[in-house]
Amino acid sequence: MQPSILACRHQLIRGPRGFFRRDKSTIVSTASQIIIDKHELHSTWPIYSQPETRNIVQDGVTLTVQRGQTCYGPGDRMTVNATIKADNLNTILLRGFEFSLRESTVFRTGPGVGGKRGAPHVKVVVIAEQKVPVNATLYGGSQHKAELTCMVPSYHTSATINAARHIDITYVLSVKALMGTGLPITIDLPVAVSNWPK
Repeated sequence: MQPSILACRHQLIRGPRGFFRRDKSTIVSTASQIIIDKHELHSTWPIYSQPETRNIVQDGVTLTVQRGQTCYGPGDRMTVNATIKADNLNTILLRGFEFSLRESTVFRTGPGVGGKRGAPHVKVVVIAEQKVPVNATLYGGSQHKAELTCMVPSYHTSATINAARHIDITYVLSVKALMGTGLPITIDLPVAVSNWPK
C-alpha cells in the first residue's frame, strides 16, 4: 500500500494535471482480522501470585480462607486452604465444604432500547466445583482444616472482561462451609481468568 501512496503524491506534484487527470488509478483493498490478546491477564505474572487471607465470623464460627494466586488460565489448578474454628463453647457440626468457580456474564443493550429489553441480561454458570464431605463435630476452640481444589477446564476460552461497552465477564471463587444448623458460611473470592494457559 505504501508505494502506491508515494506514486500518487509524485504525480500530483510533478504534473499540471493535478486532480483532473484522465487515467483512473486502481485501488486495491483488503480486510484482515486482528486478534488482540490480553497479556496483562497472564496467570504467571508475579502480581497475581501474592498470598491473601480472608475470614468471616457467623454464629460463633470463623471461616478463614487462604490463597496464593488470584489469576488462572485454562488447565490451571485452583487451590485454597479453608479452616473452620468454633469460637464459643457450643458444639457445632461441620457437614462439609463446597468449592466452586462461577462465571457471571452481563450483557447490556445499546442506548435507545427501553423497558425490559433495555435491562442488562445476567447469566451465571458454574465452571468447576468440588464437594468435600467432612461430618466432623467441633467443640469450643477446636478447628478443622481442608485443602479445596478444582481445575479450570483446558477448553475454557472466556477471559475476564470488565471494561467493555456491552459485555462484562467476571469470575468468583466461592468457598462454602456447610454447617449442621443449615445455614452455610460463605466467602466469595474475586479472581481473574485468562485465556492463556501456563
